[in-house]
Amino acid sequence: MKADLRIPVKDYSRHPKERLVPLCTTPAGHTNKSLPMDSGRGQMLSVDETPPTDLSSSGDPAAPSLIPPRKPFAKRAAKLTLWSPFAGLLILIAFMATVEEKNDGPHQVMGSIVVAVCWLIWVAGLVLGMMALRRRKTEGRKGVSGRAFTGMTLNLLFLGVTIWGVVMVVGMEAEIRQFTNKTAETEAEKARAKVGDGEALQKELAAYANRAFVANVLELQKQYRTSGAALTNPPVLDLALVKSKEDLQAREEVISEFITASKNLRDFCDGAPDIYRQELLKHKLTPEAREASLKKFVESLRGINPTIVALRKADVRRGNAMLKLITLLEANWGKWDYKPETDQVQFQGTRLAEDYTRANQ
Repeated sequence: MKADLRIPVKDYSRHPKERLVPLCTTPAGHTNKSLPMDSGRGQMLSVDETPPTDLSSSGDPAAPSLIPPRKPFAKRAAKLTLWSPFAGLLILIAFMATVEEKNDGPHQVMGSIVVAVCWLIWVAGLVLGMMALRRRKTEGRKGVSGRAFTGMTLNLLFLGVTIWGVVMVVGMEAEIRQFTNKTAETEAEKARAKVGDGEALQKELAAYANRAFVANVLELQKQYRTSGAALTNPPVLDLALVKSKEDLQAREEVISEFITASKNLRDFCDGAPDIYRQELLKHKLTPEAREASLKKFVESLRGINPTIVALRKADVRRGNAMLKLITLLEANWGKWDYKPETDQVQFQGTRLAEDYTRANQ
């Protein structure tokens, strides 16, 4: 017996001539009891029509969406408003810490860029806060008003403080520039009254720049010699006189002062041409006389200045090595003993002794 298995989907009574498609047949003489036979009660799918794609009438519940719903824009804008003042402040603090670590004054162009970026972040926070407050009526007040008002207040505060600071710095620079110009004019008048005008005046003004430059060098050398002498009175690595952690901390300060003095003298000598050029600009020299004096100065440094810079770099490395040793002893106070008879330090642990040996190399 053959059984046609057909899909009931639609009433084709209006189209009796449409051909029905058998899905499968069973062998003759075999009855398939697992599949229902067509009893004439269902509707069959014609080969001339496509099955329906709209399953909304099937009664099955819709599948849940895998994409989480997004938070309202007002809440997201309020959060950004709250965090924006701290983001700008963090950038500003990082820049100032970098400048302080390099032991150099803030670069004018870089400082202007950093401040502009901070201002942009704070202004954007204000704009987002206002947009969040405008949408709270339609998207809800919860989590919006407090964050938006707090963030906007901090943004306005940081903007006001930094703008006031920039105005103060610009004003101070203008006053310093005005004072420098006035001093240079007074100096030029005195030099003109002393040696006259022309080339003699230019030489006299260049001599003023030379004396100012030499005075700065002598001051840095004095600090270097003083800090270097403190390393030997008493010797910072002589542990015979160390009786407490305070003694080691005092020696750490002495070594740090030596490192700072060495760095200052190293940086000054390394940038001597630029420093001398800035010194020449403080005096009323003509451009030609200024370039001639600078060229002569650079030629005089060509033989000795690289050696001085290399020596000061070696002093910095030596100071850092001594500081590392003293810091290690101070951090592990009570875990080592100094033996005067052998002039050696004996540690309680092998690992600590290895660390000391590596630091002493």
